[in-house]
Amino acid sequence: MFYEYKAYVTSGYRVLIHVIVPVLLIALLGFLSLITGIDLSVYIASCIGATLIGADYFGVGPICRKDSAVCTIIRSSSEGKKFIKSMLLQDMTIRLIVYAASAVVAEAIAILNKNYSLLVPIAFCASIMLTTLTLNISRHIESIQGAMLTAILSTGIYVLAFMGLDKILASATSIVVPVVILAVFVIAAVLASIFSVKYQMKRSELCYHD
Repeated sequence: MFYEYKAYVTSGYRVLIHVIVPVLLIALLGFLSLITGIDLSVYIASCIGATLIGADYFGVGPICRKDSAVCTIIRSSSEGKKFIKSMLLQDMTIRLIVYAASAVVAEAIAILNKNYSLLVPIAFCASIMLTTLTLNISRHIESIQGAMLTAILSTGIYVLAFMGLDKILASATSIVVPVVILAVFVIAAVLASIFSVKYQMKRSELCYHD
């Protein structure tokens, strides 16, 4: 399972970014939530998103550039295009698994703080959408400074978006409003994921036109 992704991305990166860092982030924010009484569960989504964007430079890397490792793979093998497509699909799948596992724990933290609402799943779906679309930009960037700056800016966007969503949900007088918002972001996250795989695959195919 995930053979192409494991062949393209190092095992150290996979363990660190998909397991260790999310666990540490969740543990830190969960601990702060419990001792302060301030629910920080929703911000787990923004931290996970920023981490995935910043760390992606060392994982998949700037694959949308013509001088990327992807071009070497595509040009050197008749199965290159198939390999890259599978890798991108697996990358997206693993990212969704990390988000799903983190969302379950974040929701548990919210419940422990007696602050259950649909804000957590909405925040995670919004984060998936924003992270996925941002990767279409960061995977064009060659410098590590540019990649880190993109991750930092995305964090600010996440926080502002979540604050806005929190206000909208707080003022909602019917359960219909948060349910509709959740449905919209679920659809947006799915569409963003599909678009991103197709876009990045199309960019990698430009290697043939040099």
